[in-house]
Amino acid sequence: MITADSYLLAVTTLLSTAGLAWATFYAGKPKRRLLWYTRTNLSLLGVSMPASSTVTVTVNEDTLTRARMVELVIKNAGRHVILANEFSSGEDSLVFDFGVPVKSVLDTTTIPKTAPKPGTITSGNLLKIRPELIKSQQETTFFVLVDGPEKWPECLNAHLITPVKETTPEGVKPFWKKTSAKFILAGSLMTLMIILVLNASLSTIGDPTNIYSCGDGVYVDATSKKACQGALDMARPSSPQGGPTKTSTP
Repeated sequence: MITADSYLLAVTTLLSTAGLAWATFYAGKPKRRLLWYTRTNLSLLGVSMPASSTVTVTVNEDTLTRARMVELVIKNAGRHVILANEFSSGEDSLVFDFGVPVKSVLDTTTIPKTAPKPGTITSGNLLKIRPELIKSQQETTFFVLVDGPEKWPECLNAHLITPVKETTPEGVKPFWKKTSAKFILAGSLMTLMIILVLNASLSTIGDPTNIYSCGDGVYVDATSKKACQGALDMARPSSPQGGPTKTSTP
């Protein structure tokens, strides 16, 4: 039986769950934040190529002996766009050091595809991101060809109004796709279900003041003499008893 109190409790719990989910979502999507991480860092020639192998990678007549493909990802995780004039040091505002010579940027992709693609400048070990409009939630991937041992990029300069922070692939996922968000929502829904089940179970126990003693240790949760007498007849069908008397719970 669903009472007014149980209905109010369910609504309150549901609203609390929704509020918690919204607070987590809002905290995970600040006004301004640019995230970056390295998705892959793979050798193009492999680690077990024989010395006599004829497979080579050449860029502008320069043969690369330890060619690697590095995927650098940046994402505007904030609620506001990043304007080109917010790059306070011009072309030196957002600079990444790959630790090995950067030979070329083979491709640049964006999500969504209609978003503007930032230009790049390579200089030695550095990759510079040209000032460009970056839309809210836009994700840009740079496919960078380098020559040298495995090194992981580092952000050398981050001269923007928007804070720049290194993250992981999990960190750039939308709120509803994150593992932590799924646990929060699942836990909140489970708590709501437990409360409703316990409330429904308690509502069927009845009022302790309506427990009657029918004699000889037979007790029933009933308000009618007929139910009490029926329980007594089943317990001792050959011994008639008197009517029920109301008593306290033993």
